[in-house]
Amino acid sequence: MKRLTTLFTLITMSVIMNAQTRGDFFAFVDSFNWKLSKEQFEEKYASRILPKTDSLVASMSFDCPYYVLDDLSIGEYDCYTIIYFEDESSSPYIVSLITPNIEQQHMQSVFSARLDKIANEKMGIPDESIDGADTSQLGFDLLAGTKVDVKAWVNDKFCMLSLKAYTESGLLYLFGAQESEKILMTLLMTGKNPIQDTFFGLKMKDKITSTQIKNAIGARGVFIEETRESNSINYYFKDMYFAGSKWDYAIIACTSDGKFYQFYASASNSYDQYKDARYLRNLYDILKSKLDDKYNHGEEEKNEDGSIQTTYLGSNDMAIMLSYEISNSFNTSVNISYINVSLFNNQISANDDEL
Repeated sequence: MKRLTTLFTLITMSVIMNAQTRGDFFAFVDSFNWKLSKEQFEEKYASRILPKTDSLVASMSFDCPYYVLDDLSIGEYDCYTIIYFEDESSSPYIVSLITPNIEQQHMQSVFSARLDKIANEKMGIPDESIDGADTSQLGFDLLAGTKVDVKAWVNDKFCMLSLKAYTESGLLYLFGAQESEKILMTLLMTGKNPIQDTFFGLKMKDKITSTQIKNAIGARGVFIEETRESNSINYYFKDMYFAGSKWDYAIIACTSDGKFYQFYASASNSYDQYKDARYLRNLYDILKSKLDDKYNHGEEEKNEDGSIQTTYLGSNDMAIMLSYEISNSFNTSVNISYINVSLFNNQISANDDEL
């Protein structure tokens, strides 16, 4: 939320139009080394970074290290590009904003269509499109009540977004990129209802101990074991009662420093022979119906083997994954997982860094 709000503070910037030869913004992003530290970035791009004494750079009020380049363009349009490092543990964000000084509405539409075409030529067909995203739910004070059209392109290197809005000051068109899909996940949560983030009195992102977890579960489940991995602590329970059903086992997952980030429960016929495929499919359908009613309809994906997964995204950095899985002709299971998206992504990144 904070990182997206930061992007929109760039609305005060203006486009630079001059004759110098400029690099292509999309090519810059595609070739960018996302593993660069702040110090390494400074060294590599020292000759291209605008000095802090520059009036525009000095007017910015980011609360994290940032750098501005003025030698890139988007198609035929010159622009400033901002690279900022939100924290030491994550890759930077790259943002380029174009705010044309066009008063006529029809000319703004022509300009917008041209930028759409440039983006599609460079990036291809968007992987995701969200029309009329409500910025008020994302905390954009500068654009309170303004609807924003969002497009996203995801590849194995980075996630690219375009955000377009018609404000009182005119057309705002922004491009942003980040190594992971976290920025896309945040936008996909736009307009969603908040998802439950407290389980058995334990709240996601809070630091919790083994004793607190066992006391919170109480008679609703039987504690099995606690396992510690390089980046996580997992607490296993069997015969867990949750959401009106008895689950064969459940896991409460915490980061290595004890922050609660995932609750997972599973029921399968490999554990309980009385739970046949028909029973489990019925359980999936019942849970999906309840979740659809509570959180609006989720995004359902069906596989050729008959497995199904539905994902629900909330406005509060939470997500639910409900699945009906067929591992072979004999083993079937229903699984439900509640996750804090930010912490979950951090766990994935930490695991990947070990490779």
